Amino acid sequence: MSSRKGRLIVSAVTTLFPVDVRIIATTNADLLRGIDEKRFRSDLYYRLNVIPIKIPPLRERNGDVDLLSEFFLTKYSHLNGRPKPHLAAEAIALLRAHSWPGKCPGIGKRYRTGRSPVRRR
Repeated sequence: MSSRKGRLIVSAVTTLFPVDVRIIATTNADLLRGIDEKRFRSDLYYRLNVIPIKIPPLRERNGDVDLLSEFFLTKYSHLNGRPKPHLAAEAIALLRAHSWPGKCPGIGKRYRTGRSPVRRR
């Protein structure tokens, strides 16, 4: 399958289908460095880098930790048919103090699997 100027070409099909596609891509890699080192195509970089959106890591957005925790607690308690647990003040303090090395899905996975989002040391 390939795309040329708003038309979609599907292998073994002779009909052209009009398409309007938007792509949202994310990475934490240094793509300009990848271009310099010939590991990333410059034409692809400039096609994708039309409207760059820089989102700080979760560890720099402590207020979001509270919101995400509430969201995931609500979501997974509903999916599992259980009442939503209440986060104690100590738990919220631990969540805010955690360094959050991963992305938002990382916190969601911990709630989904029933593991504590943070580990005490």
